[in-house]
Amino acid sequence: MKLTQKQIDERKQKALSVVNTKVLIDVSQRAISLNEEKKTAVFVMSTSDPDRHTDIVDQETWILDYFVTNPSFYFQHESYDFPIGKWLKVWLENDPNNAGKKMLVGEAEFATEIYDKAQLAWDMVKGGYMNMCSVGFIPHRVEYDETKDCFVLYDCELLECSLVGTGSNRRALVRDAVSAIIEVKDALVAEVKLNPTVHNAAQKAKAAHILNKVARSLVKTE
Repeated sequence: MKLTQKQIDERKQKALSVVNTKVLIDVSQRAISLNEEKKTAVFVMSTSDPDRHTDIVDQETWILDYFVTNPSFYFQHESYDFPIGKWLKVWLENDPNNAGKKMLVGEAEFATEIYDKAQLAWDMVKGGYMNMCSVGFIPHRVEYDETKDCFVLYDCELLECSLVGTGSNRRALVRDAVSAIIEVKDALVAEVKLNPTVHNAAQKAKAAHILNKVARSLVKTE
């Protein structure tokens, strides 16, 4: 449906209202890698995918200066509480799911030795019960893209990034694990369907349970 000029003007006005206001956008994607000895995890922090509110964060114009001076790692954006750890480093790398685009990636260290809540958070991530992280930032320029009918947020000043339960960017997870699980599970399920010996619901349910355990073991550790 083609937008009227009035609708376009309204969207542009809304885009202006977001400038210099703190925004939270989450990414749902399991940690890329885990290091059990060091209690660290690498997460995809942000991508150029539209989130559930149809906003796109421009990855090339992230402002990280403030963040690197105070790289606290919080739980559910609870910055009033003690952090559960800190971000050791953040960087941009090529996004395998978006040709020609970048994604923001970071390595977080969990303060398990000094904070019980951090130990619980680590156990949740390690066990695959919590997979998402969420960035809190201030966009300094926002434009409405008529062709995509969405807002593009530029020059985003990263303030903090938290471990969260459910978020808006579907890909902010501990990287690679989810894709590996899905790929292996799909392949093995297909094999089960082709295997004539697996012929009833009980056997298939048991096979699915085993496949899930196998897939979970594929989560990368260093």
